[in-house]
Amino acid sequence: MKFNILISALIIQINLFSDVSFSVDETKIIGQISSDKKTQSFLGVPYAEPPIGDLRWNEPIPKVFIKDEFFADRFASACMQEERIVDWYKGVAIGFGGDPNYISKPDISEDCLYLNIWRPNNTSDSLPVHVFIHGGANKAGWAYEPNYVGDKLASKGIIAVTISYRLGIFGFFSHPELSKSNFALLDIISALKWIKNNIHLVGGDPNNITIAGESAGATNIEHLLVSDLSAGLFNKAIHQSAGWSISYELDNESPAENALKLALKLSSNNEALSINELRKINSEKILVTANEIFKLGYWSVLDNHSIKKPIKESFANGDFHNVDLIIGSNADEELMYIDNESFKELVEEREEWGIYNKVIDFEDLSNHLENDLERINFVLSSINYVCPSFYIADQVSSVINNKVWFYSFDKVRFGKKAQEMGAYHGAELPYIFDTHDAWLPTSYQDEYLTKIIQNSWLNFMKTGNPNIDEIAWPRHKPSQFKVLSFDKELNSKIHDSKDFCLSLNI
Repeated sequence: MKFNILISALIIQINLFSDVSFSVDETKIIGQISSDKKTQSFLGVPYAEPPIGDLRWNEPIPKVFIKDEFFADRFASACMQEERIVDWYKGVAIGFGGDPNYISKPDISEDCLYLNIWRPNNTSDSLPVHVFIHGGANKAGWAYEPNYVGDKLASKGIIAVTISYRLGIFGFFSHPELSKSNFALLDIISALKWIKNNIHLVGGDPNNITIAGESAGATNIEHLLVSDLSAGLFNKAIHQSAGWSISYELDNESPAENALKLALKLSSNNEALSINELRKINSEKILVTANEIFKLGYWSVLDNHSIKKPIKESFANGDFHNVDLIIGSNADEELMYIDNESFKELVEEREEWGIYNKVIDFEDLSNHLENDLERINFVLSSINYVCPSFYIADQVSSVINNKVWFYSFDKVRFGKKAQEMGAYHGAELPYIFDTHDAWLPTSYQDEYLTKIIQNSWLNFMKTGNPNIDEIAWPRHKPSQFKVLSFDKELNSKIHDSKDFCLSLNI
């Protein structure tokens, strides 16, 4: 009897795991069930061929599966990068009194064009799809950072996807021999094409795809909104804590000059290396050398392929995709960087982009604040995030009359250390994904706000409207600067940066 029960249990287990699969190109992609049995996951699924050898600094080639089975049971290597994003997580952990050693940089490789999928275990068809694009200044980050593992979000009845894309010098390179650039953007577009073509195989609706991104991920969304190559690949967008690309002109000269500097520095005979010669250089050597040269970071350029004109011009003329939009920023985007070395680097970077020279009078526009620390945070958060985001919101809602909802994430956690951190850059992410780290002071109030934000985001994915029973979130109207504040209490308000933004005249 016991033997028969054991055999039956084994058969049930085998059947459960055999159901955690889908097939692409006649290859069975085998995933796994979460320990709580609420979700299934498919981790490290390749969407393009490895961009190595001759494919380095080339447009991604769609992945062709050649094996009978592919086990998608672990995360793939992250793309080539430095410690930047690890330092960010450690900085947040230290800020809240947590252990900074809780995170370390994952394995990195040029072979990194993979995505991760989570779906409810009791799957059904035509589920909304949420595709998250990570941040990290286009220099760092990976698709399975602690803040946005997608299992809890997927358990609410959607398909959650996170994607990796080439970073730094491998994702943004403007060597004169190259006819195309913006390889990171091309990677993201390639991933979206894969999702569009295959997501129905795991129960997702290819006609209901919402792209979302934070920081540099949101900046990449701005480029997706104006790129001809991404037309028809998504239906809605969520833009979190970015916008600065509206405030500066895309500069082709500096990236091209730096590309030649890199080609010369890696040479042994004082002659700049050709692109074919550069493709033979060890990736670690390229990464280290590039970090010495590309001080200001990486951004998309006008390559007449993926990006054909400046982003602001595209938004001004209505040359962007017809999608509904959630957009917003956090109250204290710059606070955690002030008074440390990374802040100095951040300011120098932004100054070089030329986005501070439009401000008329910092002091008069920030004199409602109590101290210099708050003033600097207010000024830089307004310039880099709030004001350009309002410009995007105004254009989307007025030029093509699409539905836009603007938020301000103002919630500060409890405790003295939390007050020092404020509503920091990236603070909203654990609320969206329900991924609050153990060292974060998470109260019942935070748990309630998590439920509210999650349900609002989910409703937007499902219906195009983020309103739920608990909130009344008015649609954005141009030039009104009215937002929904996610704080201890939800309330609609005129954004504190209104006068400042009007002075910038973006």
